[in-house]
Amino acid sequence: MPTTTAPDAVARYESGVRKFRAGDVNGALADYLEALHLNPDYAEAYYGRGNVRFRQRNLAAAHEDYSKAIALRPDFADAYNNRSVVRCARHDYNGAISDASKAIRLQPDDADPYYNRARAKAQLGNYGGAIRDLSTAIKLRPDFVDAYLMRAINRQRSGNYVGAVEDATTAITLAPQRAGTYLLRANLRLSARNYRGALADLLAAIRIRLGQMSHR
Repeated sequence: MPTTTAPDAVARYESGVRKFRAGDVNGALADYLEALHLNPDYAEAYYGRGNVRFRQRNLAAAHEDYSKAIALRPDFADAYNNRSVVRCARHDYNGAISDASKAIRLQPDDADPYYNRARAKAQLGNYGGAIRDLSTAIKLRPDFVDAYLMRAINRQRSGNYVGAVEDATTAITLAPQRAGTYLLRANLRLSARNYRGALADLLAAIRIRLGQMSHR
């Protein structure tokens, strides 16, 4: 947070962060807008507004806000990382890789940009590169469930069914109540002709889904 930012703008920005984390997207947006009114060069407020716009699926506006934040603060690793996500969603995979790589250079111990770069690489068919990035993300954050799942998918695409099943199994251990993870492992086991294991996973996924429906 730049120390030169007016205290009132900082207060409104921090209020926006709290509201966004609590799910009050409209309240957060109002606070970010007020922060920018008080300080039009407030990089963090553009970043926050970009997060709101991305949540609203306004990808073009989110891209614009992250770009503005980066222009004001060229060392803003989180803004590069989030713009990478937006670019991937807009099918600009090379741009997504470039932004994630910048975030990695600025913040090499953060697992998220490795994950985001892997997603873009996979879209371009670079499964080996995706696996390497996901392995780094997992090393940095050993409980990163989504990274295990994505690595499982990319290992499957690369023909490594044993490694793919291992990753899906680890993801199930870390998040045993996610039905989709069992479905993924069921598909992997079907590919390996492990029909009994696939059936067990399908039944587990059904039990989880039925349990979730009963609590609604």
